[in-house]
Amino acid sequence: MIAVLIDADNVSAKLATTILDWCRTKEPALAVRIFGDFASNKNSEWCNIARHHGYALVFQPNGGTGKNSTDIALTIQAMDLLQDGVVTAFCLASNDRDFVPLATRLRLAGRKVFAVGARLDDRMKLNCHDFLQIAALASPAPIPEDVPPLVMAYRQVVQAESIPLAALGQLLRKHAPQAVPSGKLRTALRDSGWFAEVGSRNDLKIVLKRQA
Repeated sequence: MIAVLIDADNVSAKLATTILDWCRTKEPALAVRIFGDFASNKNSEWCNIARHHGYALVFQPNGGTGKNSTDIALTIQAMDLLQDGVVTAFCLASNDRDFVPLATRLRLAGRKVFAVGARLDDRMKLNCHDFLQIAALASPAPIPEDVPPLVMAYRQVVQAESIPLAALGQLLRKHAPQAVPSGKLRTALRDSGWFAEVGSRNDLKIVLKRQA
């Protein structure tokens, strides 16, 4: 199970689906906790998402200018989850660099650590098993005209080095259905010449091997 710990004060609720879909490519079972100051309708969109999906909201009032109350609350709960021994991986969704020591500690404890953010610190990237750079999704780099639509869609929904075939199919059908071929997806990936397969059977993963 992945504990998805979201810093609502630093991450837009509009990215919730992107974050959670990406986490599910790592592990289907998620324990989602959203941290922030939810007083006076602040972060109300996150409140609506939590209410609709049954996610846990952790209310942490703002301690004043320059205070990091939400960061501390998130870190404490991460350590509590670590001690419980149920969670096998953590995803830290935030643009705050203060979580680098937490990522280091969780990894030293033998847990997989993932990070999501628009401005991820290089140290955070080095201490994580994988990361999702949201800025790349929000403002994708121009792609040459000869790149097939299937490749363009892949780059929009996948930020990891590889992804399970089944998870790729789900993401494409949800976020870029126009790019999904009418036949078998695996055959289309092979025929394009842009992709490689790693592993076999239940552990089959897809890798984008060509660079535009």
